[in-house]
Amino acid sequence: MKTSLKLIILFTLLVSSCSSDDDNAQNQSLEGQGQSTLIFSAFGDIGCGVITVIVDQLETKTMDGQDPATGFVYCQDTSTSVVQWIDIPAGTYTYVASCSGYTWTGTRVLGSASCSNLNLTVGSAD
Repeated sequence: MKTSLKLIILFTLLVSSCSSDDDNAQNQSLEGQGQSTLIFSAFGDIGCGVITVIVDQLETKTMDGQDPATGFVYCQDTSTSVVQWIDIPAGTYTYVASCSGYTWTGTRVLGSASCSNLNLTVGSAD
């Protein structure tokens, strides 16, 4: 009986210490998850110079409208014709993008841990 009780106590101590370590590791690995990425890219021959993108609740950014993306823009694209906001909360964001002769306005809805890209083109301007 004494041996069984010792084994139960030892087992309980091992399980509780492992459980605590696992929880800490899991919490650390989940940091930042649930955040989203919002990307705007100049696509096609806009030729209007610097494009300023204003997104409510976020900082204003600029991109080069003279050097448009030449293909699919992915979430980690860092070319000069792309602006992005990384690790922002899910929600609805209103934007205004403009350059010499063109303006784009609208809203983007981001889900949790999503990536949304909007291609600015001459045909999509207001």
